[in-house]
Amino acid sequence: METSLQNIVTSILKMLSHLGWSYVSIVHSSDAGSDHERGFQLLQSSAARHGVCIAATLDVSRGEDLDDDAVAKLVGARAEGARGVVVWADEEGSRRLFRAVARAVAQVTLRREDLFWFLASPLGDAGDVLDEFGNVVGGALVFG
Repeated sequence: METSLQNIVTSILKMLSHLGWSYVSIVHSSDAGSDHERGFQLLQSSAARHGVCIAATLDVSRGEDLDDDAVAKLVGARAEGARGVVVWADEEGSRRLFRAVARAVAQVTLRREDLFWFLASPLGDAGDVLDEFGNVVGGALVFG
């Protein structure tokens, strides 16, 4: 699985380089020992070596829904120049994130096109999340 995680990290970094984006935010699940946590750690260390700076990080591991401040943190990072958001979270953490994004879109504190999403999907579950929340995501690439 470690090789698969590294391949996903490499693919994300190559896409960021292709787009010319060197400043992004990261949303992750920090469940100790999980593939999502290992992937997040690989992404952090590899990003630094490839000249990609992390604007903001957001942990979606907790079992409760995210408050409005979570999305505001990502929007604030975008206002400071972060070009995209890399989501390296488990399926439930991704759902918590996109529920908060849907609320922000409904409250008009976020436009769908304000954030572009890069979803790491080592377990292949990002498609289900996008099926559910595709109407609030302005654009996304899935890496699996």
